[in-house]
Amino acid sequence: MIRNAIRRVAVPTLLAAGMVAGLAGTAQAGTGSPVVAKPNAVAGATTQLNPGEQQLYSTWFWGATRLCATNYDGRTGTLTVQSTSPAAGPEYLSVPSGSTACIDRWWWGVPVWAINSGVTDLYVSTS
Repeated sequence: MIRNAIRRVAVPTLLAAGMVAGLAGTAQAGTGSPVVAKPNAVAGATTQLNPGEQQLYSTWFWGATRLCATNYDGRTGTLTVQSTSPAAGPEYLSVPSGSTACIDRWWWGVPVWAINSGVTDLYVSTS
């Protein structure tokens, strides 16, 4: 119950502060292609990310957050996970054909972007 309360407060507070404002419609670094940002993900919901799309996910303050990507396509996909913290670099998750790949991190309640930087649709969820 406390985890859910912290999660519900953390993301709206950061968004209100403008930490992630203006990212929709900007070019993704190094690709020259537009980035399509979707609204905030609801905890536990699965979101389909087409190539080039990104989704902002909230994380748990206490304990690790698991972010998973599932690939139903015949080609390997790539998910870039980028914390909104300026001190953190991106992490890359390779998602082989017909499988699920996960990353477990303690992001301390800082939201993370999940960016489909591959060529296949990915289905992303957090827990």
